[in-house]
Amino acid sequence: MGFFRLMELVYLQPKKADFIYSMSEHFFEGEENEEQRLVWENWMKHFGISFHKAHCSGHASKKDLIAFIKKVNPKILIPVHTQNAEEYKKFHPNVKLPEQGKKIKL
Repeated sequence: MGFFRLMELVYLQPKKADFIYSMSEHFFEGEENEEQRLVWENWMKHFGISFHKAHCSGHASKKDLIAFIKKVNPKILIPVHTQNAEEYKKFHPNVKLPEQGKKIKL
């Protein structure tokens, strides 16, 4: 739920709710957002909603990706949305590299 849909809380009437704000924009930073931030905080306070901010850039670090691969330990690793897919072969024994227009048989 974004800022301009906060009024929907009136209809939802949340009880003991948690709101996790996870966006890549820096909405809660800077003076230019002060007015909207106060409105947001007032809505959360009015309904007794616990507010949590979790910044999410959408990109994991190399260190985090390696830790994730080791933890999940997939049978097959298919890297997507990367500039260096070959690099994953250093961290996993069964990497299938996608090729445009070709299927990958699992």
